[in-house]
Amino acid sequence: MKQNPLKILISMLTAGLTYTVIMAGLDYYDGKEFQLSKFIFNAIFFGLIWYFIFKKLFKNKVESTDSRKNIDN
Repeated sequence: MKQNPLKILISMLTAGLTYTVIMAGLDYYDGKEFQLSKFIFNAIFFGLIWYFIFKKLFKNKVESTDSRKNIDN
C-alpha cells in the first residue's frame, strides 16, 4: 500500500478551509471587517500543518500494515 497524495491534499484543503471559514465567521461575529489576506494566510498555514500531520499519520499506518504482512508470512 502506498501513499495517495490526492487523498492527503483533499484532507489538507478541507481542514484548512474549514478552520478559515470558522475564523472568518468569528471575526464577523465580533464586528471585524473581512480581510482576504488573513483568510488566505489562515487557509494556507493551517492547511500545511494538517498536511504534515495527515502525511505522518498515513505513513505510520502504511508502515504498520506492511510490518503485519511481514509477520504473517
